[in-house]
Amino acid sequence: MQLGASIKEIKANYAKMEQMARIDPLTQLSNRRDLMEKIMHQKSFADRNSRPFVLALADIDKFKNINDLHGHDCGDFVLVSISNLLKEIIRKQDIVGRWGGEEFLLCFPETDMKGGQLIAEKIRQSIADKRYVFNNVSFNLSITIGLSLYSSPGNVEHNIKQADIALYQGKENGRNRVVTYQA
Repeated sequence: MQLGASIKEIKANYAKMEQMARIDPLTQLSNRRDLMEKIMHQKSFADRNSRPFVLALADIDKFKNINDLHGHDCGDFVLVSISNLLKEIIRKQDIVGRWGGEEFLLCFPETDMKGGQLIAEKIRQSIADKRYVFNNVSFNLSITIGLSLYSSPGNVEHNIKQADIALYQGKENGRNRVVTYQA
């Protein structure tokens, strides 16, 4: 009896450690490691079936100002709120994770650039339309999203860099927009 309980405990602890290694503790989204594993799986599928997908790198606009004006607890509230909104908006087959800081990486499987733009614009608009309230302080947020199209065969890391370039073009051109990478 005692050995059986120990095996159950070991399995439960292993499952908990596995989750801790893959999930961002604040947002409950995939962390970078888990996100890249999922995207590489999508890459394998895309390469086998010659199907494109879109990578989207999203960054909360002026996030530092939120932390500076309202404190880090408010910044955490914003990250959790945006994470929850992303999970609500994306399709079942889409992948989302916290890339780092206030950045999120999304993957839209079997999606061309036009489809990726539609999903990204829906995300951008939903975030901009929502009113956020923390400790009786009400404010709006915006997000800038850079998109890159993966077409087989390709290099996912290169596509992430392309999405990052597009993201920063959006930041330089006024924020609160969706920008596609143009070679």
